[in-house]
Amino acid sequence: MRILSCVAVIVSSCIWTVVDIRSGNQYLLAGLNRQLLVNVYDSLSRFAVPCFVMISGAFILDNPKNLDYKAFYRKSFRHVVVPTVIFTILYTLFKVGMNLAGTGAGWDNVLSGLVAGKPFYHMWYLYMLIGVYLLAPWMLRVKNEIGERAFARVAVAFLILATASMWTIGETKLAWNLGAVFCYLGYFAIGYVIRKRIDKSAKVSVLALAVALLIEVLNGGVYYWAHYVSVKGFPFGIVGPFSPLVVLSSVLIFIGFAAMNVKISLDGLANMTFVIYLIHAGVAETISMIMVMMGGKNWVMGYDPLYWVWIFVLLVSLVSVVLTVIYDKLFDALDARFSITDGLTRLVRLEG
Repeated sequence: MRILSCVAVIVSSCIWTVVDIRSGNQYLLAGLNRQLLVNVYDSLSRFAVPCFVMISGAFILDNPKNLDYKAFYRKSFRHVVVPTVIFTILYTLFKVGMNLAGTGAGWDNVLSGLVAGKPFYHMWYLYMLIGVYLLAPWMLRVKNEIGERAFARVAVAFLILATASMWTIGETKLAWNLGAVFCYLGYFAIGYVIRKRIDKSAKVSVLALAVALLIEVLNGGVYYWAHYVSVKGFPFGIVGPFSPLVVLSSVLIFIGFAAMNVKISLDGLANMTFVIYLIHAGVAETISMIMVMMGGKNWVMGYDPLYWVWIFVLLVSLVSVVLTVIYDKLFDALDARFSITDGLTRLVRLEG
């Protein structure tokens, strides 16, 4: 599921990198062939972030060693905080380079991105995740205190309330906003509950995944109607992580994989997905800029989204995997030689 979620993130990034409605290029998407198909592609990818959070909760809340918050924070610092700091610096430099080249969104965007915990559009997830990890040991203590059955009820209630809150409040402006962190704890907790309660069953797996797929296709149709057919538009987000249909399909996908009995090992690629997530956005942006230089800003208009999306996804995925292998080797070598993690840990203590 980590691998599939990673591919889904890349699909969404490829679509939004080329056709960025948020920057006012809605006319471009409206002019594409198979406009509904693009909306369905985008909707099909939206389970990724919720499932990533549920995966984290499923394993972290099931490990009693994580009750030792000091040990958990040390481990999380190396695996989450250090890469976040490194890629915050890299993407800030990337945006500076884009501004110098005349292709950036402006110098104020560089500063506002840092303040908001969004040094690049996908990095919000890391800043939100750090907040969730800060609270994880305390959630584990609450679970042990109230018992499994009560915790399951709390997890379901938490996710429903988070959906009602986040879906109606609009886009979160700060990635490290405590309200957003608490809402994502709903996914974090429900991931643990599902993994503990769902038995292995091929029938349950197939049924859950089939229904989830139908819901996501339906959501793509609603997405199309809301943005391009409805005269008044639609007041709520359709494909956000807390849109009701996205929540439902994401939970069903997680159930489908929890019930699945996978006998082959995919650990090697699965363990790379975190860094692939960090790298892929820069790769997609770079390839898109190259295509703009070669074919103009509307280069995608000459291609059918039936196939160009998947060519783009394959290219971004391959380049991201190669760069991830290089990053891992380089990071391990530098960490062994200069003790990057220990140095950053001491720096945080000094700042504290």
